Amino acid sequence: MTHGDPTNFGKYKLLDRIAMGGMAELYRAMIHGDHGFEKLIAVKRLLPHLSDEENVVCSFIDEARLAALLQHRNVIQIYDFGSMEGRYFIAMEYLFGKDLHALVKKTRENNVGLGLENTLYIVTQICEGLEYAHTREDFQGNPLNIIHRDVSPQNIFINYGGEVKIIDFGIAKASSRSAKTQLDVIKGKVAYMSPEQAEGKRIDHRSDIFSTGILLYEMLTGSRMFNGDATEVFSQVREARFTPPEELVKDLPSELYDILHKALAKSPDLRYQTCGDMYEDLALCIQERSLHQSPPGISAFMRDLYSDDIVTEEIAIREATRAPHPAGQADTPEAKVRTIPKTIVMKPGGSLLGNLPRWAPLVGAGLFLVVPAAFLALLLAPATEKGEPPSIASDRVAIAQPPVSSVESPPGERQLFEKGLKALEEKNYGEAAVLFQSLWVSVGERIPELKASYEKALFQLGLAHVKTGEYVQAVQAYEKALQLNPSSVDTCFNLGYAYAMKRDYGQAETMYQHVVELAPFYLDEALFNLAMVQEKEGKMAECLLNLEQALQVNPDNQMVVKNLQRLKAEVDEK
Repeated sequence: MTHGDPTNFGKYKLLDRIAMGGMAELYRAMIHGDHGFEKLIAVKRLLPHLSDEENVVCSFIDEARLAALLQHRNVIQIYDFGSMEGRYFIAMEYLFGKDLHALVKKTRENNVGLGLENTLYIVTQICEGLEYAHTREDFQGNPLNIIHRDVSPQNIFINYGGEVKIIDFGIAKASSRSAKTQLDVIKGKVAYMSPEQAEGKRIDHRSDIFSTGILLYEMLTGSRMFNGDATEVFSQVREARFTPPEELVKDLPSELYDILHKALAKSPDLRYQTCGDMYEDLALCIQERSLHQSPPGISAFMRDLYSDDIVTEEIAIREATRAPHPAGQADTPEAKVRTIPKTIVMKPGGSLLGNLPRWAPLVGAGLFLVVPAAFLALLLAPATEKGEPPSIASDRVAIAQPPVSSVESPPGERQLFEKGLKALEEKNYGEAAVLFQSLWVSVGERIPELKASYEKALFQLGLAHVKTGEYVQAVQAYEKALQLNPSSVDTCFNLGYAYAMKRDYGQAETMYQHVVELAPFYLDEALFNLAMVQEKEGKMAECLLNLEQALQVNPDNQMVVKNLQRLKAEVDEK
């Protein structure tokens, strides 16, 4: 996923890129309308260097035209198609969930099993969607003769609401397509092809039935139907040569073995002739064995299995759709939000927490102390009486003049407040803090701007103390700032940093865990610092877990990569 500011693309706002293939890139996007209407969608955009490739463009156009004709609950919905800025695009339904490949992999990793009810539910939904596509007619009543040709785990999507969707009709074949597919040109994933498709012969909708049978086989047996290198797999597919399912799984309902063998017959004439026929046999098995599943049931299964990912994705969407920073407003942490995939962190002991926004406040950025490189060097260096302070670039904060208070205060108090503001602008943070503190004691809330200015002075004072290695004083300043604003994520983060610098690792860990619960947008930096603190405490399991979570958030964070490799190597040596 790429990060950055949203980009306008005609009437769409492209929030972030969530996938990229050889022909197109897929964006999470928003469409806005009158009276506050907005909708989260996905935009598939043809790569710019392919815009002049006639065959590619024709294929892309055919995909859009074909998919737009399919309006079914088990088929991804297409909203719009066109060309803008020299780029062809398809606007489609945004799916919040996982594809079947990821789902099966996750169940194996967690040793939970997909389950017979879930398996049969998913396959019946695939059958329904394919039956609809296979029998679809155009607006004049002419059969479209659609064949998907790539029914594979990556193209079956299960959303967190329990709906099953067939996606990617990019290589689908239909009688109305403008880009005719030549015989002997093989398209699709070989391990999920029918024998006739692998041989380059003419195919019909029964090829999709064979592919659906492969999905059912692999979900029921937990094994790939075709194994080996590419040449071996190709040969096995052409011959429909595979281990019979009853040799791999002994306790399936007997009728399921019959369904599998019929769906996987080498000759199309011996297979199910329609997906509807296959659906009916599966539905009968479900009814007779009382194996009924429903969208709420598989939704509960998905939400339990992907509880971490769901929160991560929800936060990512909230960050991606956050309103832009108003022009002319002073920089704040909130104004610097970048779209980052989020994650869940498990607190030592296992309680589920939220996720932390990735602040990206490197010391070089100036204002905040998310100083992963300097922090790492200090924490991993041999213990000394006092670590060397990180080098911090000039501050980037601009102190905006507060508005005139609507609450009248005595002239002396207002004059003292203005003096404090001047000290703050001149970076005399100690003086500003003293002035604001004296006012706070006597005035309190009578000057509305005082609290924010006092907090800012304390925050900057804490930063100044860190620059000079005065970590005890930094802790005191940040603690006072936190009293004024307990929800300030950045103060919590820097307080954790100051605790760590004076080697109070228990307090630092507590503070970083609190930051994680508050979920800002610099998650990988927070998780990295938390992990480094836990390493110093000897909590290696928690340390490794948080480093792995940090890497999920930002795979490009080389500091995380290097230390995860280092610690895993050390663990292996032991």
